[in-house]
Amino acid sequence: MRITIDDHNKGRLISSTLKGAWQFVTKFAAALLLFGWCGCAAHLATVETKPARLPAGLRVEEPLDSARKYLAMAEHEQSLPGLGHDLLAAKISSGMVEQHPKNESARSIYNFAVARVVQDVDQMVLSRGGIRSLF
Repeated sequence: MRITIDDHNKGRLISSTLKGAWQFVTKFAAALLLFGWCGCAAHLATVETKPARLPAGLRVEEPLDSARKYLAMAEHEQSLPGLGHDLLAAKISSGMVEQHPKNESARSIYNFAVARVVQDVDQMVLSRGGIRSLF
């Protein structure tokens, strides 16, 4: 059964199935055009990665003293902030070990900080019921 609609603009009869098909085609073409323009927008944004910076106050005092302070703060923090402090202490002492490879104090603090990071991660995994629950 066909229903016809009178098109007043052109003075002729157009089948409703033909009109519906035309609307579908125009919407589909508009969607393709829109997606095409969105695909071209990817080159408009540029992303730059920057290395993490240590807090500005670290440059004033001896780096190993600040690493010790971060390790001391990590003892009294909860698991995630404590992990952050331990990682920062490991980063500071790692820089000292790279600059002065024979500095036993820097190596000792680095080893201790890495061991604490492993301990923190183990505690987080156990307390949350497995590694999948962390992500």
